[in-house]
Order: sequence, then structure tokens, then C-alpha cells
Amino acid sequence: MTSSLLPLELRIRILEAQLFGVPSSLLSDPNSPSPTSTSARTTPAITHRIRNVEQCLHQLGESSDGVKRLLEGYEQYLPLLTIPTASGPLPNPSFATPTSTLSSSEQANQTLTPTPIHESSLLPDSVKLAMVLEAASDIRRAERDLREIEILKSRQVEGSGELERESLLLRFRAILRAGG
Repeated sequence: MTSSLLPLELRIRILEAQLFGVPSSLLSDPNSPSPTSTSARTTPAITHRIRNVEQCLHQLGESSDGVKRLLEGYEQYLPLLTIPTASGPLPNPSFATPTSTLSSSEQANQTLTPTPIHESSLLPDSVKLAMVLEAASDIRRAERDLREIEILKSRQVEGSGELERESLLLRFRAILRAGG
């Protein structure tokens, strides 16, 4: 281990001991040799463990095409990976009111007021465009149906599907009176 990493390693070991405790094998009497005791030298250093994890992640990224694509398009998928907070997404600074013109109580109200999370703000414009293009045929069909409804309303024939039911209803009532 190089001399520049030694102080860092010692500090990290102290933090590990404070967080996770010192192993009982290191707390035993140093004069009594124990076959199960491990010394600080045989325990891998945190810097080595971090380096091993980095190497494993790098190898995983190189071997998997899916992981490669995710890492290459990380900025594109970032809105999907971040969890929105209860106070909402960060406001756009270009639309924000300058805080120098606000009083201290207005500044406090502005910082405490939670902004609602809008689904449209979580998706990039390219994804929104793709969704609209996929739904284009459904949108055209709905517009055509709405135009047909407007034409029927202008001819005052809305509810025309009820006509057949009403004629059958009169006949049904007549049968009930005759049979009952």
C-alpha cells in the first residue's frame, strides 16, 4: 500500500470499527494465537473492496448490451430513474421570481409551498411525441366520432337509438296487461 493511501485506510478502518464494531478476533489477547483470528493485514482494505466492485461493474457494463445502452442513454432515462420528492420537481430558475424583490415572509411561503408533480414534467419531449404518434389513429377516430355526434345534434336526432326500444316497450306493456 502506498504511503498516501495509508492515512486514508486507517481513517476508514476507524470509521468501520465505529460503525460495525471491532471483530471479536481482534479484541482477544494478542499473545494467545488463535487459528480463527484474522489480523488487520489479512482483511481486505475498503479501498481494495471498492476497487474490486468498480472492476466488476465495469466488466458487467462491457459484457451486457442492455447495460451499455442504459449507460449511454443515461441522461435520457434520468427522469425515469429519479424519484420525485413530495415538494415536487425543482422549479425552473428562468421563471422564478427574484428573491431580492420578495420580503422575508414571502420568501418563506415560497419555499414552504409544495409544487404539484405533473406527469408531463417527468417525461422528455421525445417520449411525449412518440406517445402522440402511437395514439394518432385513436385520436383521428375519436375526432371523427365527435364530428358525427355534432352532425346528429344539428339534425336533432340524438337519442335515435331509443326509438326502437320505445315501440317495443308499448307492445311489452300491452302483453303484460293481457296476460296479467
